[in-house]
Amino acid sequence: MNTKKELIKKKVDFLFWALALGGLFLNLVGLVLIRIFLPPSDRVVILHYNSFLGIDAMSFNFRDEYFQLFLAPIGSLAIWLVNFLIALTFSKHSKDPEANFPEKKLVSYLLLSSGLVVQIELGIYLGALLVVNF
Repeated sequence: MNTKKELIKKKVDFLFWALALGGLFLNLVGLVLIRIFLPPSDRVVILHYNSFLGIDAMSFNFRDEYFQLFLAPIGSLAIWLVNFLIALTFSKHSKDPEANFPEKKLVSYLLLSSGLVVQIELGIYLGALLVVNF
């Protein structure tokens, strides 16, 4: 029969991986949505609006410019990856019996949560981008 400590450990590990894989999943969904709804073409895509300069638009006449649409998801993926690797090191070090378990787990959860927030902000950006251009 499972003891209380084993059940808590399973819940803690589940939360860690749920936060980590949730952030990765949201980023991959963003990449797929860009690829599906904004394929390379000759039309102009509005990236963002600047109050001083107006609309910053990008033409898809050349494939060299198409990669610029993927800079935001790749940047947020890099932020997620750094947060995940640091959280993983905190999580592994916290398995040491001499270590201060709750504080290190808390830091790993905060890092993964901040990575998830970045992915949610990316989703908001991509949602606005798709609404304006689709």
